Amino acid sequence: MSLKDTIEQWSAGIAYAEAGQYDEAVDKWTEMAEPGAKIHFNVASMFLKLGDLENAERNLELSVKKDPHLALSYFQKGCIHLQKSRHSEAMLDFESTMKNLRGNLLIDYKQLGLQYKLYSCEVQYNRAYTLSKMGRAAEAKKELEEAKESAANFSESRHKIILSALENIRTRTPLLPYKLPEKTLLFHPPKNKTEGMKPVNFLGKAKVVSSVVDQDSYVGFVGVQGHKSPSSSPKPPSKASKLPKPEVPPPAPSMKIRPRVSSLSNQNTSFKNSSGIRPPKPDLPPPPFHPDGNVLKENGPPRTSPLKHTKPELNAHRPQSRSPSPKQPSTMTVKVHYSTTRALRLSSTSSYNQLEEAICNKFSVPQGSLTLWSIKKNGDRKEVANEAVYKQVVKNLDDGFRLTLWAYDKHESSPENDAEEVIREMVAIYDYTGQFEDELSFTAGDKIQVTTEINNEWCEGSCNGASGIFPLSFVKAA
Repeated sequence: MSLKDTIEQWSAGIAYAEAGQYDEAVDKWTEMAEPGAKIHFNVASMFLKLGDLENAERNLELSVKKDPHLALSYFQKGCIHLQKSRHSEAMLDFESTMKNLRGNLLIDYKQLGLQYKLYSCEVQYNRAYTLSKMGRAAEAKKELEEAKESAANFSESRHKIILSALENIRTRTPLLPYKLPEKTLLFHPPKNKTEGMKPVNFLGKAKVVSSVVDQDSYVGFVGVQGHKSPSSSPKPPSKASKLPKPEVPPPAPSMKIRPRVSSLSNQNTSFKNSSGIRPPKPDLPPPPFHPDGNVLKENGPPRTSPLKHTKPELNAHRPQSRSPSPKQPSTMTVKVHYSTTRALRLSSTSSYNQLEEAICNKFSVPQGSLTLWSIKKNGDRKEVANEAVYKQVVKNLDDGFRLTLWAYDKHESSPENDAEEVIREMVAIYDYTGQFEDELSFTAGDKIQVTTEINNEWCEGSCNGASGIFPLSFVKAA
């Protein structure tokens, strides 16, 4: 299916949905060859209007599969799970929504064709509602306080339910989940695509222009006719008529044709006859040649023939071709985790000393005060301490130009010793699947050894022989 057909079907489905014909809109969108995440979200909105929660949930699953970063689809799927009293699944969806918000207070979907803003306080409120339904009142109250603090930054009328939630908990009034507006939320196709499909008449409507003067036989602009002399008004000759050719007299036998004229400024001479036609050139014998190959002039010394120049002489004055400049060495991106995460670019042929100097300058620390470590896919850590190890790590990169390192102060304990220092032990209460390489995956009931507390929401630890970071909302104290 071409892009034009896709945009046309997308626009037709929007027209059906705005007219209240939800079944026709679903049929139009499901006929598309490869519907994207936005189309599946629109189909789910139509099924919600029709009261079909199962098909709505199925299309939202397809939406997040097509675009794992579409936070609105996760949020809508969590709201459907709340209607079905599936609180564990709803909690996972709201966790995914907060992760795709990436620490922002809101996401404006206007640029993607949807007139809606998803606020983080709305997601936090639904997380608090889910926690209260799961019997975790203390955590729900803490979540509500954070949601109220986030909602105070905006003046949205729909956030009144969030601002009054703490009072409802104090008075033991049941909380109500936050839902998306009743108005149908639909992703529209890009305007630059739809406007470009409208037919445009660049030439305009054709007009017939004719002369109203009976005796007007002149073709052209009217202003040109005004410059013609009134006394002479002959009609132009027709295409069929031809002028007779003037008779050209033959040249006299004693006539000498000179090859060039020295000056024509003092004499009004012309090679044209009285009729204005140039006479034909007479047949003259070729000029005589000297035995050495020079052309003889009538008067004067022989001149050198241009045939004397040979190719080697001409090539001697040509500039020599330049050799192609050598290619620049390729570069690679080095991402370093220290107090913050920063990236820098180095040549793939750089040495270990250049790497260490660049990293220390990036974090403004003295050279030689850091130890560098790399982590393999299986979780093994390896210290990059000299030139040989550095070259081996660069050689074993999968893509060849992306290197990730962890930096530690030398006076601190090494990562291998840090992994053995367990702060506390916790138990997983929900299944969690890490979506990034540095995240830890586990199932409900697994025991996790916590080694580092990153912030109030994330920790680092190990479980079942693997290590990584994980959210605190999925575990509890052992």
